[in-house]
Amino acid sequence: MKNRLSVVMLVLAMLLAGCAGRSTSADDGLGAGDTVAMKYASLLKMVRYDSCTVVTIDNPWKEGAVLHRYVLVEKDAPLPHSLPSGTVVRTPVEKAVVFTSAHCQLMEWLGATEQLAGVADLKYILVDYVKEGVHQGRIADCGDGMAPLIEKIIQIKPDALWISPFENSGGYGRLENINIPIVECADYMECSAMARAEWMRFYGLLLGKSREADSLFAVVDSSYLALKRLAASGTERTSGAAQASGTAQTSGTAQTSGAERTSGTALASGTAQTSGAERTSGKARTSGTAQASGAERTSGAERTSGADQASGTEPTSGTALASGTVQTSGAERTSGERRRSMITEKLTGGTWYVPGGASSVGQLIADANGDYAWSDDNHGGSLAMTFETVLAKAGGSDVWIFNYFGSGELTYERLASEYQGYRQMKAFKERNVWYVDTQQVPYFEEVSFRPDFLLRDYIILLHPELGIGATRYYRRVM
Repeated sequence: MKNRLSVVMLVLAMLLAGCAGRSTSADDGLGAGDTVAMKYASLLKMVRYDSCTVVTIDNPWKEGAVLHRYVLVEKDAPLPHSLPSGTVVRTPVEKAVVFTSAHCQLMEWLGATEQLAGVADLKYILVDYVKEGVHQGRIADCGDGMAPLIEKIIQIKPDALWISPFENSGGYGRLENINIPIVECADYMECSAMARAEWMRFYGLLLGKSREADSLFAVVDSSYLALKRLAASGTERTSGAAQASGTAQTSGTAQTSGAERTSGTALASGTAQTSGAERTSGKARTSGTAQASGAERTSGAERTSGADQASGTEPTSGTALASGTVQTSGAERTSGERRRSMITEKLTGGTWYVPGGASSVGQLIADANGDYAWSDDNHGGSLAMTFETVLAKAGGSDVWIFNYFGSGELTYERLASEYQGYRQMKAFKERNVWYVDTQQVPYFEEVSFRPDFLLRDYIILLHPELGIGATRYYRRVM
């Protein structure tokens, strides 16, 4: 009996010790850490310790597994005697080779352009400072993302490589053998547009730009929530489109007629609109997936699944944009009023890839206070459907939007020449079809970390009665 009691006491002691270890953020002898609170991101965990910061990225394709773990140690500090397991990255990263256009753009917004040492897939990057840097020899062109120039990368001696991971990709080939940390940019697998945007805080930490990243994210969050509230108040107005009292006039909704490209954190102040094409070079990927919160340009292949992850609803509270609160002079929408509806994408190789109801596209439409035919669907990725299925379920949608890559202006006749069945769509008949020319407009570069820009476009298309100005990305088919 005494022996049994001793065994029970020993087991209890072990259990209590285990529970005590899990109740803190202690890690491999580092002591207690301070967990960075994330508002939206679900795949990212960051814990600050006295000697380092440990960043854990959950595997989006395998529940309960870790995709990668990083141990960030400041360059001017000695390496801790006891390091936790993970890839050590000395910060700030002063020389990065980046494989994705969205992260190149984010570096500009964070004021870290001098820290970009090289890029892959240059032809898909519509970012001015990158093009100019390569032309001037300050930024290296490291070739195709699927077959990068390893020798050139080695010559650069970068502190890190930023690459988007793919499911069942088989790894990164020779890049894994050159002793350079690989930062797996899995932000595109997050559950919502705002969750993806929050990853800028991780990238800011890597670049030594945490303050700038936190500031920019706060503005994006505030802007997004303010726009969402504005959309919720949208209703047909009898007094015309005058917007002195009804638009979300913040510090950045001013319209400009030319291409707008502010650097550093200036874009944090608002959603400056451009009425013309913003870029004349580069090549967009073909559409065909639900590219919602900002698919990125990588090696030219567009993500066909998983890019839009299941998401919950965004919080309804929050502060307004930097310059003040949102004015809504219109009456609140009642349950008896019909909301305008939206359909996205078009046929690709005979298949229409429809964003699932729980995708970030579905969430954006909901946050723009629009109706979506698949709103009750719980898929986070895209649904492969025939045209007949889409026509039957969503052919009556008021607004039709998609990404487009081609030469010249898109017309209704040109669109119909792709597939005559498009003529049966309500939006086609009523001339309410809109597209993003991704060869000209930096859509993929911007919306990943500025989902408020995209939400504003959705609101403009779904609520023209609000009269909040011109779209930033979408233009009407002529």
